[in-house]
Amino acid sequence: MTEEAAARLAVCLGRLEPRERQLVERYYELDGNAKIRRHQAMARKLGITQEALVMRIRRIREKLGKCLKSLDGAEGPTGGA
Repeated sequence: MTEEAAARLAVCLGRLEPRERQLVERYYELDGNAKIRRHQAMARKLGITQEALVMRIRRIREKLGKCLKSLDGAEGPTGGA
């Protein structure tokens, strides 16, 4: 990821509700078996199924995607290049 892309992502993460930002950051923080165990624990703590957790993350990612597209659009037709 380029520094510019990371900066845009940071802007969009900052626009999320604090709970959404924390959830998505924790969701993607680990790899492998630790990640699976983290997702199970997160779902348990929230009192939801893992499938419901995945749906919440998907919705948050959609918000982030829209935000990133709006930032890309603000740079003009050349994409800032």
